Amino acid sequence: SEADVAVVEAQSTAATSGSTTTESDRQPVAATPNPNPTQRYPWAPVTFALLAVLIAGIALVVVSRRRTDASPTLGHFDRLLDAGRRLAGALDSDEIAAIAVEEAVALSAARRGAFIHVHERQLALVCETGDFVDGRRLDSGVLTRVAATGRPARLVSGDEPSIAALPAALLVVPVISGGRVTGIVLLARPDDAPFTATDEAAISQLAGVVGSAMAAAEVHDHGADSSRADALTGLGAG
Repeated sequence: SEADVAVVEAQSTAATSGSTTTESDRQPVAATPNPNPTQRYPWAPVTFALLAVLIAGIALVVVSRRRTDASPTLGHFDRLLDAGRRLAGALDSDEIAAIAVEEAVALSAARRGAFIHVHERQLALVCETGDFVDGRRLDSGVLTRVAATGRPARLVSGDEPSIAALPAALLVVPVISGGRVTGIVLLARPDDAPFTATDEAAISQLAGVVGSAMAAAEVHDHGADSSRADALTGLGAG
């Protein structure tokens, strides 16, 4: 009958509408971002802090391994800066030698110091603090070896021919200028207090500054000689 057909159609429509998915239902729901990452990863701050501590520890280990007993201390660096300023204002080789000895004695806590001039492997005493160098016997022993090799030497000696007061701990450092040994810084102190690698490193750095100062003094001397020659002869002027 018509009533039965109407009932069947109503039931079919109701079933269809109940199973139908709207377009809005098909759209994915966007995830709501977490405003506080630490709530999602509560361990992150602790991990980053530990990582920073680890990196800092590694850096300290590397620095401590690079710093050896042969590294000059901060006090040495301050003294070297002062020495550099003094040497920069000196244009006379004898004055430079005297400053070199004074600064070397202070840097190394030596009892005595001397500066030896080297020219074509001929050695001559320029200055000394205390009377401890035998200037007549400079042509043998550790001084000639350092002059020939250009390498510093540390030793405790009881028979060094150029040293008058023995036994003694000695530190012998070459001064190199223009690619050749032009001088030697000689230091001495009691034999029960030998010089260390730190002393050698500090005096070697000082010797480098002294070598530069000696080269500048030589250029200055040559310029002064040329100026005097020009004034007397009139040659070279213009």
